[in-house]
Amino acid sequence: MCIRDSTALAAFAHASAATTSTNPIVTRALRDLGTYQGECWTWMKQVVQDSTGAKVGFDYRFGYLDAGAVEVALKDAGQGDIIQIANDAWSTADADYDGLHTAIIISVNRDGTFEIIDSNQNWDGMVNLRSGYDPAARAAAKGLNFHVYRFGAGSSSVPAKPVVTVAGPVAAGDLARVNTPGDCLRLRNAPAGTITNSYGGLNEDETWGKRAHWCDYSGTIDGVHAGIAILDHPRNLGHPVYWHVRNYGLMTANPFGVSHFEPESGKRGDWVMPAQSDVTFRYRLYVHAGDAARGRVREAYHDYVNPPHCSVASEG
Repeated sequence: MCIRDSTALAAFAHASAATTSTNPIVTRALRDLGTYQGECWTWMKQVVQDSTGAKVGFDYRFGYLDAGAVEVALKDAGQGDIIQIANDAWSTADADYDGLHTAIIISVNRDGTFEIIDSNQNWDGMVNLRSGYDPAARAAAKGLNFHVYRFGAGSSSVPAKPVVTVAGPVAAGDLARVNTPGDCLRLRNAPAGTITNSYGGLNEDETWGKRAHWCDYSGTIDGVHAGIAILDHPRNLGHPVYWHVRNYGLMTANPFGVSHFEPESGKRGDWVMPAQSDVTFRYRLYVHAGDAARGRVREAYHDYVNPPHCSVASEG
């Protein structure tokens, strides 16, 4: 094998050295090198859980601390530490802006930069190496913050906030955390899949931040063309819902992100939840062969919102 590019050579050398490392996070991360793993954040969470047992939470800052990580200074960062670039003012799970990124340190360079491994660096969902990574410069270029987190170094110095209930109404500006045993709903497909919504929008440019009655993701998996659709019920809050959907495999219904989807409209997704009340969201998942048209997603949606009714006319 001949490697002529100096950057590629450096990355290869550091990766080769890291394969002999005893750091469990690096060892686990390198197993996925060259494979499709989707979003950088989701992939990192899986790597950390597999290698340390820690479950990173649902926030790009407190999620680490709640899982027992400690924050370390950039000058003290080392192999296996996680670099998180984000906006400290918007680090919740719905954060979505240019520059948001997660990377795992393989080694430290003499100039203070890092050899790292990450997923989706080219918006393709692939796990790759990157040489000369400078988180401070990258964060500054986008007007963001960065932090370095370490697992296995003891309990977090910032205690996890307790989950509490309140007697008063929940309104805009209140802090709320919704936890589930795992992701509520995450659809993953191989690169080059097709997004379709109920209005005929195709792929991210025509579906992200748009309202629709349903959204479908289809593609070829193991030689089989198939898809899966999320159907939004008319009784849901904000129906037809806005969709947070990306070409690399993310698809979720988001009735609250209006100010981000339509920033020039002045609209907000605020909603006041009365005290001692609850809310139910209804969605149907529809798995089908082929694309949205062949899978008859439109017909499936009408069957969902207009189900057949039957009654017993007589007995005997």
